Amino acid sequence: DKVQTLQWHPTDAAVLLSGGFDRHAAVLDVRATAADWRAAAKWEVAADIENVVWDPHNAQQFLVSTDAGVVTCHDARQQGQGPLFTIGAHSEACTGLALSPVVPGLLATASLDKTVKLWDIRGNQADYVTSRGMDVGQVFTISFCADPASAFTLAVGGKDAQVAVWDVVSSAGVRALFPTGRADEEFQDESVEKELEVDKMTISRAGKDSDDESDEEEEALVQQAERKAAPPAMAKSKPGTGKAAGAKGKGKGKGK
Repeated sequence: DKVQTLQWHPTDAAVLLSGGFDRHAAVLDVRATAADWRAAAKWEVAADIENVVWDPHNAQQFLVSTDAGVVTCHDARQQGQGPLFTIGAHSEACTGLALSPVVPGLLATASLDKTVKLWDIRGNQADYVTSRGMDVGQVFTISFCADPASAFTLAVGGKDAQVAVWDVVSSAGVRALFPTGRADEEFQDESVEKELEVDKMTISRAGKDSDDESDEEEEALVQQAERKAAPPAMAKSKPGTGKAAGAKGKGKGKGK
């Protein structure tokens, strides 16, 4: 069935990880002949695959997210075996999956449920850290910055023609679990702690946004984003929801 997602191995340039709507993740060596590709190592999951990602800090492990909102971690050396751990991450399709290339164990997931969640996956287990709504509509993609100076910066893209940038170190949970180099004293105001440094850019495009907003409402959103970007003003909005159950919900992300 349809191949939904691909990622090259971070250190072995000939190894490719793929995921598809046949509910299988596959690892293959592209140096093999076409006939040998049928013998690629495969892992079956319980729903259509939305995303796959290698762990940049553990070359033998990869993660898979599905349209049921579930994330699983697998060992590439153990073909066909069950996951090392499972996360019931979201109530709808988990369309975004990102591991920090700088901070070991820092995982971000994103979903059609319009939230982004952070997890600590060190030690082959998953601990919930925090979550928030990004006000970009259904979230399709996320990515951590690869620059060590901005290791805790997460970019988020959604259906409402907007890109948001979240400094996740503003979360007390992140500062408690990971070596951020930032003191709690910098975040005395709890509301500022939850919303600090979330910048948003509106991308021009034709047609209506995901919520069929009027032109006036869309213009108001643009003005709000501009106010957030202009110092010293700092916008505040309600944080995202808490931990969500991994209930099945057919995803429609990424051109399915």
